[in-house]
Amino acid sequence: NPVGDWTIAVYMTSTDLADFAFDDINEMELAVSRFAPGAAITVFWDQWRGKSFPTGSQAAWDTAGRAVIAPDTNLGAIATEFQILPEQNSGDPAVLKGFLTWTMEVRPATRYGLVLWDHGGGLSGVNFDDESGYDSITVQELRKAIGDAGMSPSALLYDACLMGNVEQFYELRAVAPVQVASEEVISGPGYDYKTAFATLQSTPAAVTPEMLARGVVDSFTTQYGTDGASTFAAVSSAGMTAVATAIKAFADSTTGFSDAQWSRLRALVGQVTRFEFPQYVDLGQLMERVSTTSTFGADARSAAAAVVSAIGEAVFARMSDERQTSGMSIYFPTTASQEMAEVSLYTEWNSIVGWSRVVNRALGRAGNARGGGAGGLWAFAERRK
Repeated sequence: NPVGDWTIAVYMTSTDLADFAFDDINEMELAVSRFAPGAAITVFWDQWRGKSFPTGSQAAWDTAGRAVIAPDTNLGAIATEFQILPEQNSGDPAVLKGFLTWTMEVRPATRYGLVLWDHGGGLSGVNFDDESGYDSITVQELRKAIGDAGMSPSALLYDACLMGNVEQFYELRAVAPVQVASEEVISGPGYDYKTAFATLQSTPAAVTPEMLARGVVDSFTTQYGTDGASTFAAVSSAGMTAVATAIKAFADSTTGFSDAQWSRLRALVGQVTRFEFPQYVDLGQLMERVSTTSTFGADARSAAAAVVSAIGEAVFARMSDERQTSGMSIYFPTTASQEMAEVSLYTEWNSIVGWSRVVNRALGRAGNARGGGAGGLWAFAERRK
């Protein structure tokens, strides 16, 4: 097959968000009808048995399927013919790998964007398959699946809740040069696919990963910018090493904290934005507060300010809600019930940054992070991803 300029691969998991899946595929068809030559969308769709839909000339089917999206302007019916497959566990990274391999065969391109569509849970992963015991793809499995497929995506995008964590941005920094995600839960409709990739409507060969990501953020802002509670950001992976280095310096600066200083840090965590999962706190806001709080010494204040600066360098497009979020959250539980066992999966982050020491001291413990009772949390909500 001829090599195009951009192929957007959308991976959709079996979920209670089925109505939104139908709407989104129709929006993708309209988007493709407006694309310039050289741009395409492929989709893997694991339909939900609770509500399945027909496609093209095919009667409603409730297994899995994959397709190159066909151009169409009717938003009321899916025109694309799917290659219908047996039932798949779309929370299995091997299934994602197979879809990526297939995408590169049928629509090879100079650049790829990968969209992960479903519920998201931050540290606990993404793409929770309702019909496979809520099996999900962890960030570590995602990295391996993409690598094993041989794909080098130019942009990694989440149409899913709560994936704007500094930990996952860091762990996936070598996977794609650009990552796009929300700190907060997002509304069930998710992306407006009619406009999300509008940059591909003219000269796709000239569209850089940063341009594509900015376009997605702009589309999301237009769609949700007035609701006061949505967040969305595009991050340069090249900036994540500096962010991690700055956070490590802050963690190191807390070594000699007094009980009063730890108490003050816990208080600040309670004052800044926390998200639907309360163990995720806005990183930029927290560090900004620390940098201007006289309770802390000059070293800690300076280190916190450096984190704020590094975030500003890495986040190159951002939708900020009324809370003025920074674009990156960080794991900071304040009670044992908020702890997540999945934090132990982030081996690079944990070994290099040492954030677990900060969390544990703030919780009144010494040592490194331990698994807690909130393992497996994810954003299961009828109208949220």
